Amino acid sequence: MTGEISIDDLGYAEDLSMLENTVKSATAKLQFLNQQSMSAGMEIDVGKTKAMHIMKKERVTATNTQDVKEMNFQHPCPNCGREFPTAHGMKIHLAQWRTGDPEERSRKGTLADTKVKGVKHSKAAKARESVLLNRLPMGNGSTVNTGGKSVEDIEKEMTLAMAKFAPTPPHLG
Repeated sequence: MTGEISIDDLGYAEDLSMLENTVKSATAKLQFLNQQSMSAGMEIDVGKTKAMHIMKKERVTATNTQDVKEMNFQHPCPNCGREFPTAHGMKIHLAQWRTGDPEERSRKGTLADTKVKGVKHSKAAKARESVLLNRLPMGNGSTVNTGGKSVEDIEKEMTLAMAKFAPTPPHLG
């Protein structure tokens, strides 16, 4: 038996997850669901409803000195003024770079770099198109990083995952 399973909605108790390919179709489906719910005396709470975008992670610019200054880290180096998110990070800096070399060293891979990129990714998420309910934007929840995989690769992985959870047909059990 070969076939393709397509899951559009996952529900449990009063919770529901809807899967859509576009923001426009998600908005239309959510609006329809809300209209049907209202006819039964229920209403979807926009404040508790989130949209999760499954997509490639947005590229953000490399962390630079200005980005770090805007973070207002509370641990500046007493020698060079470079700021750090933790006292521990600043102490490591002092131990490693006490030569007084004025050359700006890369922040790539540091805790400061991670924090700056997190802020940049959050700003990108807020700028994304929002799913609407009664013309009100829903919050953009988490973004699932696809690691650069194609839609076909993701669909294949989803199919394999769903097969693991599918009940065994009675004639095979």
